[in-house]
Amino acid sequence: MSKQAKALYNTAKDKASERVDDTLSDRERSIDTYKETMIEIMEMPIDVEISPSEINEALIFNNLGINYLEYKELKVRMEMLSLTEQDIDEDSALHRSDKEKLRNMTADLSAQLQLQIDDLLAGKDKPDEENQRLNFSNQINTQFEDLGLNDVDKFDLLKRMV
Repeated sequence: MSKQAKALYNTAKDKASERVDDTLSDRERSIDTYKETMIEIMEMPIDVEISPSEINEALIFNNLGINYLEYKELKVRMEMLSLTEQDIDEDSALHRSDKEKLRNMTADLSAQLQLQIDDLLAGKDKPDEENQRLNFSNQINTQFEDLGLNDVDKFDLLKRMV
């Protein structure tokens, strides 16, 4: 993982945590935090840095007419999703089924980013960024609803009542 991806991931996670309701149970707060983190990862503007070791690669891309900065941005987002997945795996507040659903979502988002990379390498035009970001946000929210991750866990509800 690049240092930039780690730093951006921590920023995304911090911003996402600020939007999560503190009154939720640990499990619900974790789920909401991952949802908001995924949205933040997909939507946040990223100014990628080209390290000295990447200059030759960037020159080759540019000679082929491929925007290396766009390519690198997509790769950094994929790294950030990988870091999200690692955190999900280590989160003790989540049930196994929650982790599986969340990992499936990160895998789906990574696959979409890979498709964008493939299109970029094939020379296809990049979709409008504003619409793309809105689509990711809507998609993540819809997936959370479809997977039942927005539903209150019956056991958590019982714990609150006791």
